Amino acid sequence: MDRLVAFGRERMRFAHTHHALLSAANRDPRTRYGPPAAVLRRHVRVLLASAETSGDLVVQADALLALLDTDYVEHQLNDGGHTLQTLGDAWESLARKLCGR
Repeated sequence: MDRLVAFGRERMRFAHTHHALLSAANRDPRTRYGPPAAVLRRHVRVLLASAETSGDLVVQADALLALLDTDYVEHQLNDGGHTLQTLGDAWESLARKLCGR
């Protein structure tokens, strides 16, 4: 569970720091759904499995990754009144609920 939470928080920081690059790359469907994205999805599924969650890990991973989308993160930081801390706390809350904790 700790690894899943740490991944989410770090990925949000990464998305914020590299917003322009990641946002431009995500505009192309070949990039957005290509091998690098598949690695991220697989990594989150592995983290969910290691946290011993149940249910459809593919759907759960996609739901968690939606919160890490670079444009979503940037919007929440600029227009949603959030900080990286509050977004990370929301990520942790959802991840723990998905894992029944």
